[in-house]
Amino acid sequence: MALRHVHAVVVGAGAGGGVVAKELSEAGLTVALLERGGWASFETHDHDDLINQRTTALGNAFGPDERHPRVVEAGPGKWETVMPDAGGYGNNAACVGSGTVSYGAMGWRFMEQDFRMRTTYGAPAGSTLEDWPISYAELEPFYEMAEWEIGVAGDMTTNPHAPPRRRPYPMPPFPYNREGRMLEAAARKIGLHPFPIPMLRNSVPFGGRNACIACRYCVGFACEINAKNGTHNTVIPAALATGNCELRTNCLASEVVVDDRGRARGVRYFDAAGHAQYQTADLVVVAAAAIETARLLLNSKSSCFRAARAIATTGSGAISRATRIAARSGSSPRTPMTTWVRARPLPSATRRTAIPASAVAACSRTSSSGCPMISPGSVPLARRAGARRTRISSAASIAAVWSWPARCRRCRYSTRGYRLIPW
Repeated sequence: MALRHVHAVVVGAGAGGGVVAKELSEAGLTVALLERGGWASFETHDHDDLINQRTTALGNAFGPDERHPRVVEAGPGKWETVMPDAGGYGNNAACVGSGTVSYGAMGWRFMEQDFRMRTTYGAPAGSTLEDWPISYAELEPFYEMAEWEIGVAGDMTTNPHAPPRRRPYPMPPFPYNREGRMLEAAARKIGLHPFPIPMLRNSVPFGGRNACIACRYCVGFACEINAKNGTHNTVIPAALATGNCELRTNCLASEVVVDDRGRARGVRYFDAAGHAQYQTADLVVVAAAAIETARLLLNSKSSCFRAARAIATTGSGAISRATRIAARSGSSPRTPMTTWVRARPLPSATRRTAIPASAVAACSRTSSSGCPMISPGSVPLARRAGARRTRISSAASIAAVWSWPARCRRCRYSTRGYRLIPW
């Protein structure tokens, strides 16, 4: 049965998509909000140092999983298939709230000159650097709105370099700890201007949620007392409360459908049960972050956009050239790394656990017999005997991991079937 037509379909329930869904639904528009992950929960992984969103020895706490590999350029003419738990992937949480669930929660504004980088500094040869089409002054009221609706604690009165603002933060700054007080005093002695970092955490009770208890586990983890502010506990609940917004979790978008004039008319996606669905809408908003937004657009080939696959394959064109990520500190020695977004068919409903074609192709190129563990004809995956153990590099180094099937030595593909066993 066809889905009910809506005013807007939003792909991605993260920092951008959550805000858009809230604004549209409060304005009276019907919204279908698609998210490839589910609701995140602190209780699922607690403060586990081996499985979180920054240390991924056992995977990403909040996704994505092995169904979402990427292809990266590791050197001139050298390509690698990178899984979400590997360095260089540039992962962002795949869940309701996305990165706002597990981020470090710093709430910076851009500087005024950030909006006119090309004019201020010039453009390096071959770059896509451009001035923004808007100025800081035009965006400032919306910075203020976000800070007050989502919740930021801070104080910029002692920062002489801060961009202008009309209103202070809604919460007072967090007090310095002992080390912070020492650094502040030393900085002032040499003429510097220290100031508290603006934080998307509750320094006092705010928005009906608790104040931070200073557990020191913000980065990479969900908040156990809901004091870290993201779209999952602010604007998305507000959108759902209107009755105009329907959140559909574990739904993977595969194509933006356009008509003969090139106008977006809806989104095709796989629902939580793996069934293909088509949601029609008057407005389509793609808010799936830098990499996945570009991938979805390149996968959306039509008579109006025939070059999509060619752009993705050759690496030419604005979308491919402008899509870049920088690996986080400590996650990869290759910084920055370019991630070329390549159009690829998504798995069918009956092959959601199948090995990605990119992994099979990579193995076939390196060995005449194909991957030592898999072959193009071996999908869907089945458990194999003799899975090898892989030592986990951790502070304790007390465990090993048994994966089924074992991780491929060439393409690094594996399914998430880990269990801890004595080393």
